[in-house]
Amino acid sequence: MSTSNEPVFAWDAASVVAQRKPLLWTAKFGDGYQQNVPQGLNNQSGHWTLQLHCASSAEADAIDTFLQEQGGYLPFAWTPPRAATPVSVLCQNWSKYDKPGGVVSITATFEQVFGA
Repeated sequence: MSTSNEPVFAWDAASVVAQRKPLLWTAKFGDGYQQNVPQGLNNQSGHWTLQLHCASSAEADAIDTFLQEQGGYLPFAWTPPRAATPVSVLCQNWSKYDKPGGVVSITATFEQVFGA
């Protein structure tokens, strides 16, 4: 869940790929036996890859500027598809594609973060 003082990423994505990989500590024993335990309370953070098709270069520039202002280390609020509440995420990787005809698309990866 995000905090109310975080900036909000308000643009709609054309497509979103959600990924989850629980963080586990694993102890492997003989005969193929292993024991797993979660790494902490929030061991299942979300990772999303967004495709944004911008209506104009100005919209693409606004998205790019927003992500640059967060610098990859400042969390912001974003609501995943079909979710009721926003989550806090970081974006440390995004790409901007200028296509023929003035079409601009952005691909960004959001990673859920917990805490202050």
